[in-house]
Amino acid sequence: MKLRLFTLLFVLLSLRAGHAEPFAVRAVHLDFRTEVMTLDAMRRLADDLSRQGVNTIVMEWEATFPFVKHATLSNASAFTEAEVRAFVAYCAARGIDVIPLQNCFGHCEYILCNERYGALREDRKDPSQVCPLRIEAATELFSEIFAEVAALHPSRYFHIGADETYLLGLCKDCRAVAEREGKSRLFVDYVKAMCDIVRKLGKTPVIWADIILKHPEALDELPDDLIFVDWNYGWEPDRF
Repeated sequence: MKLRLFTLLFVLLSLRAGHAEPFAVRAVHLDFRTEVMTLDAMRRLADDLSRQGVNTIVMEWEATFPFVKHATLSNASAFTEAEVRAFVAYCAARGIDVIPLQNCFGHCEYILCNERYGALREDRKDPSQVCPLRIEAATELFSEIFAEVAALHPSRYFHIGADETYLLGLCKDCRAVAEREGKSRLFVDYVKAMCDIVRKLGKTPVIWADIILKHPEALDELPDDLIFVDWNYGWEPDRF
């Protein structure tokens, strides 16, 4: 199985004539979990990124997405559907593909803190992670959520997060599976189920690579079309 990587850059790129051929995907990640930009600021950023050769934005809307069937997930800073469509179109006109990032495993605090979804928690006291054994209920929920997000993003890619699932094997049932088959079994089976949802929407699934890189023996069990993005935790500041 090929480990295909997007190179995700968190600094603006300066592409100079004469340099080696640039990566096909040159992306910036916008994370609206704690801070939110105005639509005008987002447009100005898109202009700046386009001038500097960036052709992709990985957009983590979190609770600022205008959910309909699950409207309780949207916070006071949520954009309207028209605003999301307008931003995606604005980026497209500047050669920038907007890939949505919708967490469905770890980093689900804004979902699991709602009592409506509490039964999906891996830990009753910690709303950060979905229990990977709740596949049926999670599939029902995220089929609806993914469909709404995908409908506003024409990109062929759909990022499902799946990073920092540090609670794997915590609950009693998961612990039994982990002891019998290893933690990677919990991760692989759940991610495969989420990838199936993405594929039914006509998209190519993307995840962060940090967890599977800890379990390379399980890599071949994940779908061949799944794209991994390497999240780097500690390069030296002068690496580049």
